[in-house]
Amino acid sequence: MEYKISILKDSDRIPELVTLFRTGLGETTEAFWKWRLFTENGQPDQPFAMIIDDEKERMVGISSVLPVLYGYGESERKCLQFCDWVVHPEHRGKGLIRMMYDYAYMHFRDKGYDFIMEFPNDNSYPIFQKYGFCEEPHIHCWSSSKHVFIKKEKLHDIHIQDKKVCFSEKCPAEIGTFIRQDRIARTPAYLKWKYDQNPDIDYKWVTLWQDEICIGYMVYTLTRGRFRTAVNVYDWEYPNTDSTILHKIISILEKQGNYISIWGRYDQNTQKLLEQCGLRKVECRTRLMLKDISERSWPTELTLTRIDTDY
Repeated sequence: MEYKISILKDSDRIPELVTLFRTGLGETTEAFWKWRLFTENGQPDQPFAMIIDDEKERMVGISSVLPVLYGYGESERKCLQFCDWVVHPEHRGKGLIRMMYDYAYMHFRDKGYDFIMEFPNDNSYPIFQKYGFCEEPHIHCWSSSKHVFIKKEKLHDIHIQDKKVCFSEKCPAEIGTFIRQDRIARTPAYLKWKYDQNPDIDYKWVTLWQDEICIGYMVYTLTRGRFRTAVNVYDWEYPNTDSTILHKIISILEKQGNYISIWGRYDQNTQKLLEQCGLRKVECRTRLMLKDISERSWPTELTLTRIDTDY
């Protein structure tokens, strides 16, 4: 059997992608993939999908790839994040994942990229070990206590000290750019693409303002289970180590469901901040694996929020 690998450039093939995706990772929608692959995302390079066709030109393998920038200035790094590896069950064990990995590595090796980031499951973990990926620890979940019933409170803007906390359904038009050395740069265009344009998830916003300038935010969703509703924080930025205002925001959001969950990889100061807000740290099974492409490699400090791994 001969296979052909290429970059998906024809949005008319998205229905094939959706059908293939369902053989390995579950339900998805055409609207989601049109947004993800063919909508301007506010980053220097557009996300794309590698696809593998068999001899009959049937799509039998896929991996989407997210190129992103970490940090800024001299500390800036260009990263490739591999996502959603799927191989049709009839074509597994034939080296298609290795074929896609080699294609991406060779394609981007000389284009200024510094490292590859991957979040393997138990099945793919040995594969990436074999490819020379290094495992980086310390991804945790911070959760509040789970309550069977919490009386929901209507959200309304509040003032705390000299700052204003606002709640909204969309990214505020006035939001600025958030750039740090240890994480993906959050520009207004990227934030609005990531959260407001996503057709599959209804994100909600909390923003923190001082003197009419947005200095922090939190993006979350309500995930309803059979008995409880989780308030899952997907992304956030908080300006300092003072836990007073953050604790208040978390307390308000917690009452929109039965508990709040903040997942990610953070430095010691941020972990301490979350603990001061009454959240308990729990180990999770998500693995972070990294491989360098250039001599610059990956940032020494690397902050991740839930959205960075759920892309």
